[in-house]
Amino acid sequence: MLHYFAKHHNKIQFFGYEVANLVLVAQQLWLADRPGYGLNAETLAALSLLLGSAFIWRFDPRTRPHLLFYGGLALACGGAFLTAAGYVWTGLSVVLASLETARGGRAVLNHWIAEQKLISGTLPLRAAIHGRVATWSLNWYCHMVDALIRVYPGLGRLINERPFISSTVIKAPLRLEFIGKKLLLGDWIGAAVGLSWLLLGDLALALNDTRLQAYAQRMDVSYKLPNQVTEQTQA
Repeated sequence: MLHYFAKHHNKIQFFGYEVANLVLVAQQLWLADRPGYGLNAETLAALSLLLGSAFIWRFDPRTRPHLLFYGGLALACGGAFLTAAGYVWTGLSVVLASLETARGGRAVLNHWIAEQKLISGTLPLRAAIHGRVATWSLNWYCHMVDALIRVYPGLGRLINERPFISSTVIKAPLRLEFIGKKLLLGDWIGAAVGLSWLLLGDLALALNDTRLQAYAQRMDVSYKLPNQVTEQTQA
C-alpha cells in the first residue's frame, strides 16, 4: 500500500484535495435553498483552496517564482474561511500549514530576485512588487518562526527540512473536527470530503517527503524517485 501511494501520490493528492473541494462547492451551491448552504464561508473556503492549488500548480521556480507564495496565501485564506464557518481547529491548522507554504514561496522568490540582481544588475518592476508584497505581508510570521527555531532547533530542522511531513502532522489530526461535525449534522457528503482531505490528500502530501520516497524505493528497486523541483506543500 505504501509503495502504491508513493508511486501515484501526485494523482492521489490531486483527487484527495481538488476533487473533494469541487464536490464541496457543488454541494453547497446545489443545496443553496436549504439552511446552512449556499454561497457562505464554507463555499468560499473551498474556492480559496482551489485557487491556491491552481497557483501552486502553475508555479515554476524559474519563470513564475511568485506563484508558490501567492498559492500559500490563498490556501491560508481558505483556512480562515473554514474557521469562520465554525470549523475552528481544522481551519487554523490549514492556516498554519499554508503560511508555511507561503514562507517557503517567499524564500524561493527572494532567492530568484537575488539571482536576477546578480546576473543582470536590474530587476523588473513586477518582480520587485512581488518581492515587496512577500516581505511586507509575511515579515511578522517569519520573525515568529525564526524565534521558535532559536528556542527549539530540533523542531526547526523538522519544519525546514521535512515540510511535507510537518504539513501533514499539522493538518491531518484536526481534520477530525470537520468530519465529526459533518457526521453530527447528517451531512454524509461533507464528511466524505473531510475524509478525502485526510486519508487521500494529507497522506499523499506526506509522501512527497524524499525520505519516505527513498523508503518506497527500497521496497521496489524498479521504482524511480519523482522530480521534486516543483512539488511544494498544500491545504
